[in-house]
Amino acid sequence: MRNLSGFVLLSLLLSACGILPFGQGATETPTLAPTAIVPHTPIPAATSQATPTDIALASPTLEATSARMPGLGDAYIATPVPAVTDAVNTQTIIIFMVLPGDNGLMGERIGCADSLVPVEVAIPPYIDPIRAALTALFDADIADYPGLFNGLYLSQLAFGSVSLDGTTATVRLTGRLVSGGICDDPRIIAQIKTTVLLQNPLLTEVSVLVDGRILEEILSLQGK
Repeated sequence: MRNLSGFVLLSLLLSACGILPFGQGATETPTLAPTAIVPHTPIPAATSQATPTDIALASPTLEATSARMPGLGDAYIATPVPAVTDAVNTQTIIIFMVLPGDNGLMGERIGCADSLVPVEVAIPPYIDPIRAALTALFDADIADYPGLFNGLYLSQLAFGSVSLDGTTATVRLTGRLVSGGICDDPRIIAQIKTTVLLQNPLLTEVSVLVDGRILEEILSLQGK
């Protein structure tokens, strides 16, 4: 009895110390190794910074300009208007437009107190300057010349031929000649004839025929 009591007491003592008597399997509680905690570093928000390639280059804006033209007194050259886009294979030529109501201040006085002014136009390379100049004049779009007027805006003319006799040029045109009124008659005559005269410094007179009829006669009949 004493031995039994001693055995029970010994068992209680071993249990309290975490030791099971007589080879009973003890269950171990797994111990987790400490994990290092890495502090979180916030990622800075991305900031956009313009680079030279991000900057759009603004195209230069063409502004209307005018310049005095040597040899034409007080006349001025209106803003050049390119007629073709190939800047390498082009030449320039002078045609004439009208500055209404200028009364000869900026060019030769014509008609109803207007001024005849030269305009520089870019065109393809040419051989015959008179043909090239008149073709550019007949093809001119008045919308390209702010402030100026084209007496030929109603007409549909084309260059035919030109013959020279001393200091006189006879220009033959084809097509439809229409005048917008009594003030347009002198504008048409001056624009065509002065454009021709400028292309050859030896010329002093120009005769213009439209389908074989004299320019001035056609205009005078339209006015009746």
